Amino acid sequence: MGYTPQEISSMANANECALGIYYGLIYNLTEYVNFGPSVQGPHSEVAPSAV
Repeated sequence: MGYTPQEISSMANANECALGIYYGLIYNLTEYVNFGPSVQGPHSEVAPSAV
């Protein structure tokens, strides 16, 4: 099954799913990207509150 660049752009811009393109292959990352970006400190350390 193939998608045109326009279809990929439409899906990504409509927030239908989270897509990743790597070496020309398209991956649906929706199941893995459920939350926005976050900051995490090294193991056993806490990130500063101003971040």
